[in-house]
Amino acid sequence: MTSGADLFEPVEELETLPRLEVSELTTPDFRGQQRGSIVDATLSGFGVLLWSYVVAGELVIGVGFPELAALLGVLGTFGVAWYSAVAPWLGSASWLRLLLPGFLAMGAFFGTLLFVCSVSGHSNAEVQAVSLALWFFAVFAFCVGRERARRRVAARPSLSSEQRAIRFASWLVAGLVTLSALIVGLSRL
Repeated sequence: MTSGADLFEPVEELETLPRLEVSELTTPDFRGQQRGSIVDATLSGFGVLLWSYVVAGELVIGVGFPELAALLGVLGTFGVAWYSAVAPWLGSASWLRLLLPGFLAMGAFFGTLLFVCSVSGHSNAEVQAVSLALWFFAVFAFCVGRERARRRVAARPSLSSEQRAIRFASWLVAGLVTLSALIVGLSRL
């Protein structure tokens, strides 16, 4: 039979252990790291690829812009869009997860081109209407993908004034090139 003194020994051991402060006790976060969706990155990449293709095509056809320069511009804008979409994943995602949005965006792009080529007519007015519809579709896809990705990120990193200036200049150039391509395209109606 145990004595009364044996029952209190574990209590004495507990009193000698260091006490934890309430601030040290935290609940573990089981949600995992928030990463962007492959669908978001694919939508924004597809939108940029289709937008740059339509704009470059209008400039090539309308003002005789060199095709090689247009191709390099399309690939460059797609590369920048792909990198900005997967940049938050660098270091924490597999190479397949990094490359998949680019391949899916290119597949959607070529699928859209095949569909448009099989459906569209041959008159100048029909081609211009399809071109304008593709441009709006591309902008819509880009904006949806970008907004969905933006909602997933809890806090966006603050940009320096130099980074803000570069971003502003990039958007300004993109807007002016798009506007000039639309003017060229609509002037041929």
